[in-house]
Amino acid sequence: ACAIALGLTHAQAQSPFSFGVKAGVNFSTISRPNLIIHGPGDGLETDQFKMKFIPGYHLGLYGRYNFSPAVGVQAEVLYSIAGYKVTTTLLNGTYIRTQLYYLNVPVLFRYTLPNSGLYAELGPQAGLFLKDNITVTGSLDDRSSDITKGGSKQAAPFDLSGVVGSGYR
Repeated sequence: ACAIALGLTHAQAQSPFSFGVKAGVNFSTISRPNLIIHGPGDGLETDQFKMKFIPGYHLGLYGRYNFSPAVGVQAEVLYSIAGYKVTTTLLNGTYIRTQLYYLNVPVLFRYTLPNSGLYAELGPQAGLFLKDNITVTGSLDDRSSDITKGGSKQAAPFDLSGVVGSGYR
């Protein structure tokens, strides 16, 4: 997943602690779906499905402690939406859009290049799956339809991942 973030900061002069609000855009997809679909005859091949990115967002709070002007650690609590879109060649114009809602808690090591404002950050992220939303849109025999369903629980209840990012402050 790729993220673009905007942060608002409040800090006291000369304090190593700072905190603020963080918001951003996520672009996510899945790379290898586990599709088990059976119809007349054999199951369907996974190359009949194409995965695409969809935008989401994250919003939350962060707290940062700077050990020095160049080195710090930042913890965040974020409400985040990620997901993916699947199109198929089996039914022209049909796609499945899935959104996954998480509460994420990343803990990031941060290094800032001296006198530049450029920084890089990396660290682990724990995620708690909250809910999902699946929309199927398509047409068959010149009839189009939209079906939306939530609560399929297609993600694990807990997610552990890594975060890598860079920015300018």
